[in-house]
Amino acid sequence: MQVDVKNRQIKAKQVTFHGKKSLQYYEVSAKSNYNFEKPFLCLAKMLACDANLQFVESPALLPPDVTIDLVTQQQ
Repeated sequence: MQVDVKNRQIKAKQVTFHGKKSLQYYEVSAKSNYNFEKPFLCLAKMLACDANLQFVESPALLPPDVTIDLVTQQQ
């Protein structure tokens, strides 16, 4: 779910599909690079059957277009 949308119609508490399917849930933002890598790392861990798998290099990213206020997001 995108975290940088100001008037989100769906709140994180309303998302339940992932829980029913035993999937991890991540709020992400391509604009701010917030948590963008976590879904890919989770998928790679599942495919490799290795919970200790880690990305060893950080990707080259453009500077974020927006900043995420984590206090406002948690409200």
